[in-house]
Amino acid sequence: MNRDLVIWLGCILLFVAGVIWGMIPDKKGFFVVPNIHDLFDILGALATMIAAAVAVIALTNWRSQFRHEARFQSLKELKDAAIELHTFRGYLITVQERCMHLMQSGGVRDESNNVLEEAARLAWMNALTKYNKAWGTAVVFFTAEEEASFTGPAP
Repeated sequence: MNRDLVIWLGCILLFVAGVIWGMIPDKKGFFVVPNIHDLFDILGALATMIAAAVAVIALTNWRSQFRHEARFQSLKELKDAAIELHTFRGYLITVQERCMHLMQSGGVRDESNNVLEEAARLAWMNALTKYNKAWGTAVVFFTAEEEASFTGPAP
């Protein structure tokens, strides 16, 4: 059962118990208001209870809205980080070019190929690190079923 529902149910039951307790037979005319001052006291108390209920509802909705906004933002960051994983293809292409050069040149190394490969490797590692951080944030907002069906972590 929803925790908020249990709290509300408890509050309502306490209020009803107070009303029933106040209607004990030795108090005749429980619902009769003797003067206008008492009427305004009762209305003030009711207004306070209504304001408290509205505040609880507003805070509950705010918490839910905040969670959905944070979930959306984390999933957006995960998607953006996943798109950057295409740098792995660039890294593989630079490795291929270095190997092709080594085969064609008879094993003579070209420093420019090594520099390009290292830059591509660093870009790939940065993209992978960014993705893993985004995954770590996004997985907090997943349900157990979503996490099980999503093959997202990249060790």
